[in-house]
Amino acid sequence: MKNKKVVTAIALVFVMAMNVSAFAHEAIVKNGETSAVVADDRLTDEEVKKIAHERSLVKEKVDWSKKVTLEDVAHLIWSGDKMPNPKNGYVAPIAATASKDMVDAIKYCVQQGIISPNGNAMDMPTIEQIMDMFNRAGFDITNCEELTGTDELSVVRTYLSLERRNMMDVGTSGRRRRYDRPNGDIVWPNFPGGNGNYM
Repeated sequence: MKNKKVVTAIALVFVMAMNVSAFAHEAIVKNGETSAVVADDRLTDEEVKKIAHERSLVKEKVDWSKKVTLEDVAHLIWSGDKMPNPKNGYVAPIAATASKDMVDAIKYCVQQGIISPNGNAMDMPTIEQIMDMFNRAGFDITNCEELTGTDELSVVRTYLSLERRNMMDVGTSGRRRRYDRPNGDIVWPNFPGGNGNYM
């Protein structure tokens, strides 16, 4: 009888220890996952700047607090795509308003259906327009915190966040797919220079 009580007591202690360690492990895993998400989403300002400069996502001399222009966002997307040469042929009127070193970025983004061919490259887009540009560039913006400002630092931070989240989703690339152009004309309502059609 005494042995039976000892065995039962040991068994109870063992079961309780297993439950405690299981709950502790669950809490650690949950905290670990939360920490990983926070760490992934929130690069420090210095990390954002370093990555942007290393990958040439921004101009060499950049004012991080200034509001971005259309050409700044176009340059960010174009540089993120490894600066491909735009196709020859159609030249967008908006390219004539771009800085000399930004013309290829503007043409590329027009040809990809990311920005309107009309308007002024120096226009300052709204938060909604920047997010639309990222969406048209092929990013899944549903997985991203809403952009909080149109300053260079906020826009680059959001771009890097989208890139990392999309990489985690698809595994190999920062984009789910290129923007699927609808059949027929692309109309650009509420977009700088977007009162006409793209094609």
